Formats: sequence, C-alpha cells, structure tokens
Amino acid sequence: MSGRAHRPALVAVAVVALLACGGSLYHGFVWDDRPLIVENRQLRESGGLASLLTSGFWQSGDHHDRFRAFYRPLVSLSYALDTAVWGCLPAGFHLTNLLLHLAATLLVYALARRREQWPAAAALGAALFAAHPVHVESVAWISGRTDLLCAVLCLAAFLLDRAGVRRASGAGGRRAAALACFFLALMAKEMAVTLPLLLGLDRFLRPGRRSVRLRIAARTMAPYLVILGCWLVLRRVVLGFEADPIFHLDPIGWLATAIFVLARDATLLLLPIGLDPHYPYPPRTTLLDPVVVLSAVLLAIIVTAGVAAARGSRRAAFALAWIAVTLVPVLRFGSFGDVLLADRFLYLPSVGLALLAARAVSAFAAVASPRLRRAGLAAAVSVLGGLILLAGRQTTLWRDDLTLFTRLARTSPGSAMVHSNLGLALYDAGEYDRAVVEYHTAIDLAPGFALAHNNLAAALDRQGRFAEAERHYRAALRLAPRQLESQINLANLRARQGQADAIDVLRAIVRDKPGHARARYSLADALLSNGHPDEAAAEAAEALRRDPSMAEAWYLIGRVRYEQGRRDEAVQALGAFLAGWPADDAHRRAAADLVARLTPPGSVRQPPDLPQPPDLGPPRTSAQPVPAAVAPPR
Repeated sequence: MSGRAHRPALVAVAVVALLACGGSLYHGFVWDDRPLIVENRQLRESGGLASLLTSGFWQSGDHHDRFRAFYRPLVSLSYALDTAVWGCLPAGFHLTNLLLHLAATLLVYALARRREQWPAAAALGAALFAAHPVHVESVAWISGRTDLLCAVLCLAAFLLDRAGVRRASGAGGRRAAALACFFLALMAKEMAVTLPLLLGLDRFLRPGRRSVRLRIAARTMAPYLVILGCWLVLRRVVLGFEADPIFHLDPIGWLATAIFVLARDATLLLLPIGLDPHYPYPPRTTLLDPVVVLSAVLLAIIVTAGVAAARGSRRAAFALAWIAVTLVPVLRFGSFGDVLLADRFLYLPSVGLALLAARAVSAFAAVASPRLRRAGLAAAVSVLGGLILLAGRQTTLWRDDLTLFTRLARTSPGSAMVHSNLGLALYDAGEYDRAVVEYHTAIDLAPGFALAHNNLAAALDRQGRFAEAERHYRAALRLAPRQLESQINLANLRARQGQADAIDVLRAIVRDKPGHARARYSLADALLSNGHPDEAAAEAAEALRRDPSMAEAWYLIGRVRYEQGRRDEAVQALGAFLAGWPADDAHRRAAADLVARLTPPGSVRQPPDLPQPPDLGPPRTSAQPVPAAVAPPR
C-alpha cells in the first residue's frame, strides 16, 4: 500500500488524539512541573545542560530526593529545549507533549499495519491508543513526558529492528538506528529495559522449529543487552546510589499487592472509569485479604481468556505478552513514591492493548458479512466517541494545581503530599487561611514532612503571624537541616524584623551556593530593606545572570534606580519585569503605571511610590513526605 493510501487513516487517528487531549494546550504548570521545570534553574543556566547529563532526574539544583533515583537526562534536555523556545509559557510545553502523543499514536498505527492485513483494523487500534483516557495523565501533565518519550523511542526502535529483518538492503543502518533509539529510550525512562525481551518474543513467536526460533531470539536480543549493560553502568556512575524505598513489603505482602495492582491495571485498560491522578490504595499484607482474593479471581479470568486467544493467534499472543512484560517494571513498589499504581504506568503497556484490538477487528472482519462489518464499525466509532468524552473530562482535572489537588484531597484524604500541594495552590490563590489548614493536616499526617512545615511558615508569614512562622521554619530545619528553602526563608523573616545577623546568614548561603539565584535575590531583598540599595541592585543583577527568567529581580533593580533618580534605567528594568512577570497583582500595576508616567517626556509630576519587591513565596514541590514510622527524617 502506498503512503498516500495511508493518509486518511493517519489523519483520522491524529484527529482522535487531538480531540481526546487537545484541551491540555490551555493548561498551566501542575504538580511536579514546578520543581522539574519552573524552579529548575539548570534549564536556564549557562553550563546547565552539562549538569543535566551528570545528575539524577530528581537531583536538579539543590533538590535531592532519596526516594526517587531516576536517570532521565533526555527528558530534562527536552525541558531545556522547550524553555529555550517558549520561556516559561506552559502552552509550548503542552504542545510538545501533544506532538509526542501524536507521534506515538502514528507509530502504533505503523506497527499494527505491519501485523494486520485490513487497514481499518490498524486504524481502529491506533485510535483506541490515541483516545484511551488512561493516557491523559501522560499527555496533559507535562511531567508525564517521560512515558511519551520512552514509548516513542521504544516503538521506533522496534519498527526499525523489524525493518532491518524484512529488507536486507540497509539492514545494518537500521539496526544501528534501532540501538540508538533504545539507548535514548533508556535515557527517558527505565521502562525501556523491557524492549530487548519484546524483540526476542517477537522472533520466538514466529513459525518454525523451537530451537531455531530460540537462537534467533537470543541473537536479536544480544546487542540490546549490551546497550542495556552500558546504560546500567552509566546510571550507577551518575547516581552513585540506589533509592531508599518509601515503604518495604515482605514477600507475601509484595505478592498480594502485585495481584491487586495487576488486576486494577487490567480494569483500567479494559474499562477506564474511576481514573484518579493519585490512587489512594494501601499495600496489601496478606493473600487472604478479600480484595486480593477478588483480584486473583479477576486475573484468573483474564489470563484464561488471554491464553485461549494466544493459542489461536501468534499475533494475539505477542500483544498479550507486550502488556505483561511492560507491566513488570512498575511492580517495584515503594520506589516511585507513595502510590502503588498510576495511569502513566500504563502508557507503554497499552500499546499491547491497541495491537490486541487491531487483531480482534481483523479477525471479526475476516468472518463477518459486509453489512455486519458496517455495524461493527459503527459500534467501534461509538466506543471511540465515548472514550474521547471520558478523556476530555479527565483532561480538565489537570488544568491547574487548585483544580487537581482539590479533587485529590477528596479521593486521597490520607495523603500528606496531597494536602501540602493543595496548600501551595491555595497559597498561590492568596487564600492563606485555607492554606494553613491544609498544611496543618499534612503535618498531622506526616510529622516528619519538613517542607510542609516550611510552607506553613510561609503562609503564616503572609498573615503577619511572624512568631509562629519562625517556629515552623525552625521545625523544618530540625527535620531537614540542609533544606535550603527554609534557611533562606528564615533569614528573610529575621532580616525584615531587623535582626542584624540575618544578612550575614544570607551572605553565607550565597558563598556556599554561588549559583543559587533565589538565594541571591533574597540577599538583595534583605539588603534593600536594611538600607543598602547599591549592594541590593548588584546582587539582583547577579541573580539575573544566574537565572534570566527571575523577573522579580528586575523589579528590585527598577525600584532602586527609580529611588536614585536614574529614571531611564528604572524604566528599562521595570519593562523587563513586566515582560516576565505573569501575575496581575499590585507589583505589575505599580510598575506599569510608573513606566507609563516616566516614558513620555515631561509628563511626570508625582509618580507613586513602588511597593516592596515581591517575594518568591514557598518552594513548589511534590517531594514525598517522610513519615517517622516509615523512614527517619533527613
């Protein structure tokens, strides 16, 4: 079939993908997007790209999360590229995610088309992949890009490897490209470790003598295993440690939990209702748990049906094997936070579901009459329409932090992380009273959660409850003495209260962390408050050199220059502030008014005083809490 003949199907599946997840283009940064992108100065610093290659995914800048030891530099590099192109405009990042999902969908179509004779079967399988609501988390959440990149590169490697087998001409180049894609997939997410086994199974499940098929499978896998070994060494050298699981399970508990999780994953793939960005399920401890027993029965039914399908079709067997193999890495409970499962974990496994759907449609088309085919096609289109509606509704949950965490506080009321992040969203909305309530709830659930103490202190600070704020900053530092945010915030609070040693503390932080733009801005703010405008402007300029996106530093410089009578410099600095400051608040209005008054010659009479420079507030983070009963606080 010519490339032109594929166009209607390609356009159709692309439209389905856009209808399902296109609404995310209007969303902002949410949850992990803030520490990984908005607050990650490595994406903007000169020399930052090199550090992205030599640091863990959650060890950016001064953040260190010992519960998540991931090496995903390709994802961080993609964020850096988006930052260079779009700045901090979230729509650009969402566009990249949407294009990656579209690329994955088209690759699923290409894979299904190579396995099925009826083009409509491949198109329907790819459309199922495009519209499946379980994919919304990976697409609508910028931080879900790990799964998108991993899937695109794994699919590309698989297709290139198969193309090398089918066509002798250029086989070496295709195999080299496939190996390169595999290595890049590993640099995007660890789930790519399953690709060698998938390729081996693809060879083994073909017709022929068992011994011959086994040798071919081993020969196919060998170079990929070499690449895997090199990646494991590189990962170990860069990270230098393995993550401490946030919780541990004994063998019986792991088996019981695995049975429950696999059954829940199957229901999410087959009947995607009750989706949740943070499933509140606790680990299971015994095989006699009624939930585990029911899960085992459900799994037995699914496995029996799968075995029956596999016996009748090697293609169905491979599709089922794809699902099973790619689910194995997500059974390392405790190594990816306080959840047992997540929708994003099903992005790569769902490729198998799409292939299975294409196989089922082909089998149906082979025996159905034309009239029955049309009826079946109408039914499939109706199902796709329902999936698109479900996906669209799920996409709205990821609009912003307040929408997301308000929902999660209802579905995961026992999660300290959820309540802390809801507190951050309320803080951003200026609802400090409600933020304080959420932070207290987070601390009650996890007394060792240092960042919750820090962020509670920031909200109390905004309310003018300075003594309480200082007490919680100090509590945060007792729990995490190296938590830089708390050090800076406490010193800032003391500087505003006229404590003589506060500026010295901030100077010491800057000496220890000379590249930390936020620390330099905090020192500049403290210097200005204590009557040192020239030093304050110099520190703010240095903060901008470290992080050119720090608009509040331009505001501080503009205020200093205006008060010094250097109006041209003040207009220039405040113009830069207005270009980079997203909030429509008193600072933006005052700066805009002053720029308007100062710009026309001779129009200035008595410009209003500028308010104090904006502070940065608490750090936005989704770092996991450290309950004392689970692990000692840092």
